Amino acid sequence: MAESNAKTDIEALKQRALKITEALYRTTDIMFDGEPLKWSLRQSAIDIMNLVSSLNSGGQIREAKKLETMCRNLFLKLELASSGTYISRMNFEVLKREYSVLNNTIVEQSKTPILLDLPVSKQSVPIYRTTDDISDIVSDREVMTDIKQVQQEEPRKEIEKGIEAKEEDTDRKSVIVSALKTSGPSSVSDVARLFNGTIGEKTVQRELNGLVEVGVIKKEGEKRWRRYFI
Repeated sequence: MAESNAKTDIEALKQRALKITEALYRTTDIMFDGEPLKWSLRQSAIDIMNLVSSLNSGGQIREAKKLETMCRNLFLKLELASSGTYISRMNFEVLKREYSVLNNTIVEQSKTPILLDLPVSKQSVPIYRTTDDISDIVSDREVMTDIKQVQQEEPRKEIEKGIEAKEEDTDRKSVIVSALKTSGPSSVSDVARLFNGTIGEKTVQRELNGLVEVGVIKKEGEKRWRRYFI
């Protein structure tokens, strides 16, 4: 019975890690795809989620120490994103709080030789713990829109156009990545033909270079012999 409860609690931790990862993805959605910090934050979140998902009924001490280091590195990146107005300060505080709860729970439980367990008493739970759905995360797309309206006095229509343009960029990148997975190494001209003349080769080149920069795709060769691949 105790083993069954412990397994249930481990699953609860894994679900919580998943929810926090989803929250981080929402807060970084406003960041440009060409911004390396966006992908670095998301990769750190995925690494933490994978580590938590690998927990089992024993031997978590080493994983707990590794998680502490990973969380500290993530906090530094979140601080950088917050100071650069990539994400709102409020969402920074929420994410830091939630990752701290997750980390502290696992670290405390790893100090005992029993199965990993979630705290059940109020005394063992930090006072800043929130609901399971992390409902106080606010879309940074909305936050940044408000900031732009107040500080730059841009008309709402211009903001909406900017959002649409970023979404269009994301769609193009998705098409390119999908095509490279299917077709294999391709040139700029090969990729440009996917868009039937709706965008030029210079735009395609820029999108490809951006994907290479963040490590989504790779390239080899020079000039007209250059090929891009997954």
